[in-house]
Amino acid sequence: MRGKISKSAVDALQPGQIIACNNPVGFVARRLPSGAVTYGFRYRDKHTSRQRWIGLGLHGDITPEQARKKALKVAAEVRDGGEPVSAAALAAKRRQAAGHTLDWLLDNFVARHVRPNLRSAHEIERTFRVYVRPKLGSRSIYDLRRHDIAELLDGIEDNNGPVMADRTLAHLRKAFNWHAARDDQFVPPLVRGMARTKGIDRARTRILSDEEIRDVWRALDTAELPKPFPGLVR
Repeated sequence: MRGKISKSAVDALQPGQIIACNNPVGFVARRLPSGAVTYGFRYRDKHTSRQRWIGLGLHGDITPEQARKKALKVAAEVRDGGEPVSAAALAAKRRQAAGHTLDWLLDNFVARHVRPNLRSAHEIERTFRVYVRPKLGSRSIYDLRRHDIAELLDGIEDNNGPVMADRTLAHLRKAFNWHAARDDQFVPPLVRGMARTKGIDRARTRILSDEEIRDVWRALDTAELPKPFPGLVR
């Protein structure tokens, strides 16, 4: 329905209802099925002719008049040929500018957890350096989505095999969970089902025979290895 967006009009909205205001044209308030009311600005992209939506905030966090001021600013940007961005996109850019990139997260994870605690530190760092950082390292951790991780794993699977894709996923999961315990705003973009193999697929299909084990033991008697290693192998 059309009308002036005011507090009383917004409070009267039922779930699913929308008020479209003429000051400015495109200024909208809509009540979501959850009951929350969101303010936004609708406009048609002059290049694609598609209708676009710019979120302005939630009712309660901002007033109708504050939302209107934002809508007027966005409307002016559209008239001037600019490309307005949502408040969420601006916040993400500010976070990225502050250095909250995936590279930053991995640097912290490696320095604070991997190197002090894990013997596999070298391999974990190599996995990040070769497979993850070139593709996603500069991205804000708050912008990462499941499809970004899926595309990353697709590339690793195609070029390096499904097992390497799963190893990368495992290292990323540990890094994301480690950081999520330290950051209230970060939600890891991972879900079940992203793995490319099953445990049964990776199971060994062959073991050494008794004669092969004897050969190994005899070789260790003559191999030029530092003293602890023959015993460890045995």
